[in-house]
Amino acid sequence: MILEKFFDRYPVFRYSPAFINMAIIFNLSGTSGSNLPSFPIGIDKVFHMIAFAALGVSFAFWFKPPTWKIKPIKTVLLVIALSTLFGISDEFHQYFVPGRNASIYDVIADFLGASLAAVSYYFYVKFFSKKMAS
Repeated sequence: MILEKFFDRYPVFRYSPAFINMAIIFNLSGTSGSNLPSFPIGIDKVFHMIAFAALGVSFAFWFKPPTWKIKPIKTVLLVIALSTLFGISDEFHQYFVPGRNASIYDVIADFLGASLAAVSYYFYVKFFSKKMAS
C-alpha cells in the first residue's frame, strides 16, 4: 500500500493527523455560541459526524495493516473508542464555553462518524492488501 510506504518513511505522518484533527475540533468547540452562524436544526449533527469520521480515519492510521488483519474487531473498536472518548471530552469542554452546551446527541453523532470511518478503513485495508498481494 502506498500509504503504508509513506508512513514507514515518515512515521510522524502516521500520528500527526489525529492530533491536528483534535486541535481543530477543540478550537472550534471553544468558539462561543454568539460567534457561531445559525444552521438549520440537526445540521450540526452532520458536521459532528464528518469531523469525527475524519478523526476516526486519523486514529485508524495509527495501526499498521497487519494489526487490522490479525485483530480487526479489536482495532475497529479501539478506533471508535478513542474517537468517542475525545468526543465526550469535547462535550465536557463545551459545557464551560459561553453560549454552548454539552449534548449526548452530539456524542452519538461523534460515535456514528467514528464508527463509519473505522469500518470503512478496515475494508480499505482488507481490499487493497489483497489487491496489492496479487
